[in-house]
Parts: sequence; C-alpha cells; structure tokens
Amino acid sequence: MIKVLLQGGLGNQMFQYAFACALAHRGFSVGLDASFNYVTLKTLRANRAKSTLKQNLMGGRGI
Repeated sequence: MIKVLLQGGLGNQMFQYAFACALAHRGFSVGLDASFNYVTLKTLRANRAKSTLKQNLMGGRGI
C-alpha cells in the first residue's frame, strides 16, 4: 500500500489527492493520511491563543 500524506496548502493537497487518484487508477493500493493537518491546525490555534493572551496581558506593548 502506498500512503499519500496530505499536507501543505490547498493547492498542494489537491495535487496530492490527484496523484493518489492516478495511482489508484493504475491499480496501486493507495491510502490518504490527513493526520498532519489535524496536528498543525491544533498547534496553530494553541499558538494563536497564547499570542493573544500575551498581547492582552501586556496591553499591546512590545515588552
């Protein structure tokens, strides 16, 4: 089985999906892995929350 990891921006993910479809069309066993996106989104939200909290505590000053 060939595992295609979906990552990057929307354009990259569309290309990776099309690549997986092309492999499947040629008879390969293909699996898609989107777990990278979940971790990245979760981390991104956590980092943004920390940044906002820090900015609110400092009153917008770059200390």
